[in-house]
Amino acid sequence: MKIVFFIPKILRDSHRYIYNFDRFEAEGLDFAILDATIFYGNVATTTENIILQNRYIIRDKEDFDNFNQTLPKESILYVIKDHDLNYSSRELKKIIRKNDIILSYNTKTFATLETPPKWRTLIEKSVRKLAEVLPLHFLKYYYSIFYNIPLPDYYLCSTSYLLPLKAYLTVKPANRFSVHADDMNHIINEPSERFVEEGKKLAVFLDQGIPFLHKTHPGVYKDSFPEEYLDNYYSNLMTTFSHIKKTSNIDEIIVALHPDAVVFEKELYGKFPGIQTIIGKTKDLIREADLVLAHNSTSINFAVYYEKPVLIFKDDLIYNYHPRVKKLFDFYTGYLNMNSIYIDKNLQDQQAKPFIDRERYQLYKNRYIKDNHIQENSYYYAINRILKTES
Repeated sequence: MKIVFFIPKILRDSHRYIYNFDRFEAEGLDFAILDATIFYGNVATTTENIILQNRYIIRDKEDFDNFNQTLPKESILYVIKDHDLNYSSRELKKIIRKNDIILSYNTKTFATLETPPKWRTLIEKSVRKLAEVLPLHFLKYYYSIFYNIPLPDYYLCSTSYLLPLKAYLTVKPANRFSVHADDMNHIINEPSERFVEEGKKLAVFLDQGIPFLHKTHPGVYKDSFPEEYLDNYYSNLMTTFSHIKKTSNIDEIIVALHPDAVVFEKELYGKFPGIQTIIGKTKDLIREADLVLAHNSTSINFAVYYEKPVLIFKDDLIYNYHPRVKKLFDFYTGYLNMNSIYIDKNLQDQQAKPFIDRERYQLYKNRYIKDNHIQENSYYYAINRILKTES
């Protein structure tokens, strides 16, 4: 059975390890990457050969039709992020045939962005209880008529806590997989590296390229930052780094560059004078660090998993830049009880000693990162079981 990974938003080098493409190739599995980033006005930054050699680029509607003509008559297994079933439903309905199979997934989640209103939470709790005694997945037919979108045959999520209402109403229990968040695939699949000399204290800054969000995530962040903000932002960062080294007895600070830093490489040149920058090794840097410095990076998941203290960096412009950004900042300082510091204000006046709220960390891990003992790449685990079931 051919496996097609549908990617409409961003295709990075890290997807090689998240999806474990090397193992698919080593085992002779037939897979393709349907790269629709250009079609949707997004960005693909990958340079990995295994991705480039197996991808089919979609630039326009005709490319969708051409791709369809390359497929065998046998069933295709489509691997699609749950949100993208809605986001790309118009195009997906044209290429997914009746005999094809959909594995939908929700494996990269920020708790705060997935927190529904209280009334919806009550409904979901009731449905989950009801699903323990009734086969609610038989409602799939009515669900599909009401929403008119492609619906999954199988569902993969990070933890059972994150299994959405849709999965209970459309996917039978045996076809639901709870493994772990994507970040765990990095930990399982990638070899570890060391960056710190014995006895040295390291802090790592998780660079998100904040002033370039409109370039890396154009579908979400439309507004560019003022030109004069750039110099102030990086100057404030460097001043804050010096302050942190003194107050936290840190020997070295390393900047873990954002995976998409290649998009704004020229603009970034010279912004971190005297500071080592490393790309593609974020999990290892966090594992080695004594302190993690960040804005609202998804890689904070690694810090929670490795139980590292985190100090959140804010400034007035970043904090109020977009509702999504503000919500994430508030989540980290609220739900995970992380201290924060304003890099554009007097640092001496701010009491922000980083610490770990272990109870909050453990709750977050169980709900959003991992709640079982499966030590396997989550996508390979689910796909392997599907192939055995459907063969």
